[in-house]
Amino acid sequence: MSSQFSTCTLTRTTTVAAGAFAPGHLGGLTEHIPFELVDHVLEETRTVQVRVRKLPSRVGIYFVLAL
Repeated sequence: MSSQFSTCTLTRTTTVAAGAFAPGHLGGLTEHIPFELVDHVLEETRTVQVRVRKLPSRVGIYFVLAL
């Protein structure tokens, strides 16, 4: 049984907010603890998510800090 595979590329343009509402910006916490620092800690501890999830590791860290 032979199967054929084809590749398709989809592109989509998305308009996003700037400033405090920009993707990756989590309000006031990112002013005090920059996301680059959180990403560095996740890399150092080897806890960066492998798959794309609805709640990324970075957001989980900020959630715990906000508690």
